Amino acid sequence: MAEYLLGLVRGWGFDASIEEFEALLPTPTVRKLELIAPVRFEAKLQEPTVREDPNSTDVGQLPSYNAYSLGGDITAPLVYVNYGIPADYELLKQQGIDVKGDALSAVIIDKLPFQVPSDPLVSARMARVEREGGSAFSDYQLPHAILRLKQGLGRLIRSRSDRGVLAILDNRLSTKGYGKLFMASLPDYTVTDSVDDLVEFMKEEQPF
Repeated sequence: MAEYLLGLVRGWGFDASIEEFEALLPTPTVRKLELIAPVRFEAKLQEPTVREDPNSTDVGQLPSYNAYSLGGDITAPLVYVNYGIPADYELLKQQGIDVKGDALSAVIIDKLPFQVPSDPLVSARMARVEREGGSAFSDYQLPHAILRLKQGLGRLIRSRSDRGVLAILDNRLSTKGYGKLFMASLPDYTVTDSVDDLVEFMKEEQPF
């Protein structure tokens, strides 16, 4: 591709050449996410493969990781709500935890909430869609994942006075064509990838 573009530019009469640079990229040797209290838990940090997404089966792909930040330990209140869908919050409520208002300022989704294809019920429904001539991914997996994402946002904004951040850490939102469908399904909002923007937003006073 570089040689092709070089030929085009030179063909237009410009004096052009190819310069090569080596970029130093921080890549992890070990990734670890664990909960140390009240019950010790270590996340697998593995995503189930999706048959319709060949990249999900690529064993050589670079895993997701935090590239640029200061090192250190962080201790803060955290409530894990799985996918953030109503059933997850109902389970928390049964355990005496009702997350709402100022107690909930951010919903963080590390992976787009696709259902696990190996789940027997999900597998049966996908098979039925294909038997009826549809696409298991486009007609079943994708619409359900979009719905689950919207439900997660719905738990963050439950009244006119609620405000917060929906953080989606899955780069498929920008690298895959179906990412646009997820974005289009959400209401009017400000999109940013700047940590500084998020800090300023959280500092702002509530309008109501």
